[in-house]
Amino acid sequence: MGKLIGYKKFSNQKGNYCIMDVQKDYSAREKERGSVGSRVESVFVPEDKQHLLTPECVGKQIQIDYEIVGSRAYMSDFRFK
Repeated sequence: MGKLIGYKKFSNQKGNYCIMDVQKDYSAREKERGSVGSRVESVFVPEDKQHLLTPECVGKQIQIDYEIVGSRAYMSDFRFK
């Protein structure tokens, strides 16, 4: 769970893209190793989900679902709480 703090939509010859920035707390393990505060994670949004992001979404709590393809994790869905 994190907090959506912003997103950026852009395009080029290959398609339309969107990256959202999500603020998350450090994990317990990271805190044990000296991390303090929170971190920002930039996540690529699949093209079929980009229409779900609006300016009203910024500041809301967000849950992101991932799927593993090969050895990489990709966002498969997200929802706001």
